[in-house]
Amino acid sequence: MKHRLLLPFFMSTVPLLCHLRFPQYPLQLLIFIIMGKIHGSLARAGKVKNQTPKVAKQEKPKQPRGRALKRLKYTKRFLAKAVKPGEKVHMNKQPPGKAG
Repeated sequence: MKHRLLLPFFMSTVPLLCHLRFPQYPLQLLIFIIMGKIHGSLARAGKVKNQTPKVAKQEKPKQPRGRALKRLKYTKRFLAKAVKPGEKVHMNKQPPGKAG
């Protein structure tokens, strides 16, 4: 009972065409055959998530906002790095020999 139909139509036309092609089979069975089969058991769905231990969230210091954030960005980008004259400031510059 391996009937396969490849129908590039919308799903509203599938039941009608199935019934015309295979009138001896129930309509629900035909739609199931055309739509495809489920691989694996749905009883095991969520197995990995359920067996993973729950870790409580840690407290983190609050992120600066507004003027304090601008100040932090400025010090991180321009003051913390020793830039040679005429050299561009790169955001994620790798040490020489490491880029590859």
